[in-house]
Amino acid sequence: MYLALIGLPILGSIISGFFGRKIGVSGSQIITCTCVITTTILAILAFIEVGLNKNPVKIHLFRWIDAEYLNVSWAFNFDSLTVSMLIPVLIISSLVHVYSIGYMSHDPHNQRFFSYLSLFTFMMIILVTGDNFLVMFVGWEGVGVCSYLLVSFWFTRIAANQSSLAAFFTNRVGDYVLTVGMFAILWSFGNVDYTTVFSLSPFYSESVIFFVGICLLIGAMAKSSQVGLHVWLPMAMEGFLGRALLKFHYMLEHLYTSWSSIYSRVKPTLLNFGKIQELRQSAGNLYILSGSSETTREKLNIDDKFKWWLIGFTEGDGAFIINKNGYLEFKVTQASADAQVLFYIKKQLGFGSVSVQSKENKTHHFRVRNKIGLEYIINIFNGNIITKAKITQFKSWL
Repeated sequence: MYLALIGLPILGSIISGFFGRKIGVSGSQIITCTCVITTTILAILAFIEVGLNKNPVKIHLFRWIDAEYLNVSWAFNFDSLTVSMLIPVLIISSLVHVYSIGYMSHDPHNQRFFSYLSLFTFMMIILVTGDNFLVMFVGWEGVGVCSYLLVSFWFTRIAANQSSLAAFFTNRVGDYVLTVGMFAILWSFGNVDYTTVFSLSPFYSESVIFFVGICLLIGAMAKSSQVGLHVWLPMAMEGFLGRALLKFHYMLEHLYTSWSSIYSRVKPTLLNFGKIQELRQSAGNLYILSGSSETTREKLNIDDKFKWWLIGFTEGDGAFIINKNGYLEFKVTQASADAQVLFYIKKQLGFGSVSVQSKENKTHHFRVRNKIGLEYIINIFNGNIITKAKITQFKSWL
């Protein structure tokens, strides 16, 4: 039972990570969640056996370091403190796994995410159950690596990369101090086994115990982002909090687009049963036709920074299209995960529409099709495109 408690999360991580394409998204979710939930049930049984009945269990797998002056084993200890810590760790991990099924349902890399999540759970178990400081340090470093992988999961985002690096390097401060403390333990006690250190500590100098205690405390402070070493934690929330806010933003945008579509249909009727206002363009200002099927605003002015950013962005992800009926279309395509960029373009220009391009490929596009908007697009791009392919495309379009 105790070996299964340790090994099930890493088994789920390996299956999801290496065989994710074969088992699919649902298979990956079911396997990793089942492994972690089963581990939680086993931890509750261990708590009953060890914590309530006071029967500590120690598992010795094999000898890791066998030297004349140092012996370290791969061993795990289940005492009252260990099983008490496993309960909250595994219950929270199980809840996170189950919640992530819906939260990450839109992401094309679910298998990789659940593999990281199960690996994180495994490293936490190693950290909590290790029978000596060296095994504990393996779990300690593993948790740090998994934190980096999870925070930078959306690695195409600059903010996510910055957040992950901040978390990684800040934790290295704590790791350095913890390593100094472990060397002090080895130098003082001649061993890193918990039982040996705890039994001998009452007979050692208070200054040695104080120094080791301070090193372990600072290491724990860095890992748990306490005051002074907490700077990485708000940044680490970027990916998850940003995704939640993005969903809320999508909802508001869709409501706004729906209302604008209804209003654009009703407004011509209100304006003397279909009377159309004329467009006047002068001094770089554009007046938009009322009743357009695309969201518009009456007067447009854009600054140079946005103009040159849009030109550069379109060079990579935009297209000047002539469809099969001969109509012109300006389109910028992005992955659905980054659709907020398209909403930003639409907001700055004040016209065009953002919609799902392909549910299968998870892409959105920003599109301009009405004549007035296309004329304004021409004014922005004419003479300012750099790449040969886009220049050829634009000339044909023009």
